[in-house]
Amino acid sequence: MNKECAEIKSPQQLRRWVLNTRPESLKIREFIVLSLKFFRIRTCMPGFLSYIIGWSITGEAFHWKVLLGALIAFLFQAGANLNNTVTDLREDSYNLPKRLNLVAQLGYRNLFHVTMGVNITIILLGLFFNAVFFLFVLIGTFEMLAYSFPPFRFKARPLPSMLTFAQAVGNPFLLGYFTREGSLSFSEALSIGFYSKEFWGLFILLELWFFLYCPMKNIPDYEGDKYAGLKTTATIFSSKTNAAIAAVIAHIASYTVLAFLIMFKLLPTKFLVLFIWLPISSYVFIRMIRDSDIKMQNKNMMDAMVYATAYCSTILVLTNIQLFTLLSILLSFAGIFITDYLNVDSRPIVVPEEYYRSEDIGREYGR
Repeated sequence: MNKECAEIKSPQQLRRWVLNTRPESLKIREFIVLSLKFFRIRTCMPGFLSYIIGWSITGEAFHWKVLLGALIAFLFQAGANLNNTVTDLREDSYNLPKRLNLVAQLGYRNLFHVTMGVNITIILLGLFFNAVFFLFVLIGTFEMLAYSFPPFRFKARPLPSMLTFAQAVGNPFLLGYFTREGSLSFSEALSIGFYSKEFWGLFILLELWFFLYCPMKNIPDYEGDKYAGLKTTATIFSSKTNAAIAAVIAHIASYTVLAFLIMFKLLPTKFLVLFIWLPISSYVFIRMIRDSDIKMQNKNMMDAMVYATAYCSTILVLTNIQLFTLLSILLSFAGIFITDYLNVDSRPIVVPEEYYRSEDIGREYGR
């Protein structure tokens, strides 16, 4: 933190400082790097892969719109992260004061413009597709904005937040499934989707898996969200430990959903392979109960996102193995590890120790 920021003694002062700071000279390279940090690229991969899963079961030959659709799926996740950064100054002033320092470096006004630019770009790119695809682009954009912004602000209510969070993989899957090189009417879309067991099996799996994954993501921010008065899937519990236990139970329940889908033949038996991730992911989630240190909790959350990417990658391999799908998987993990290595993330996994000392400042003045 710079000297002016380090002298701040309260969350209110920090927020005012961020809102009022105007970067005097910001080079193009600095602008791009700071913007990418707020994209949080590593968190965009499950949605990106869900799009590829949706497209891979259509049986269509590869065409240029698939690449454009994958970009839209990626931008949906990046846009959601940007929207959260714009709207979450209050809780971030306690949970992530270092991130607010990054907002000040970019400039809150610049961040807002980048955020709205991404939101508008998603809609404009959707115009290149058929009417069904574009409808889901509009629905997804509304969900993304309503998750963060008032008057809806779904993220501040447990059930709406879980339902909307699930669309981070559900909506890209639908976009992928309805990606067509030519036109597609609503009646045609209904006929090809409604009668496909593979479509419903994968859609239900992704939706309910991420719906039950959602409680985990709020654990590291328990204290700050409580301080900010947010009623999240974590803060409805009396302690962070109880919230973490509930998140572990919810996660294990998602594998029960998988078992039922296989039992009722909505998914083939080969999807039992996904159970290999249960002990690994449960170990990561259980660490949330054991580790109270903010550094370890952030590390656990990052590991959980690697698991989520691996889970989607496994579904993709089970669904359709071809060169493009394999390249998509490689690109996803490359995006995670490269951005981690370069620390191109506003909530990085590899950071200097002073980052966490700055987090302690938030803990002290938030009490």
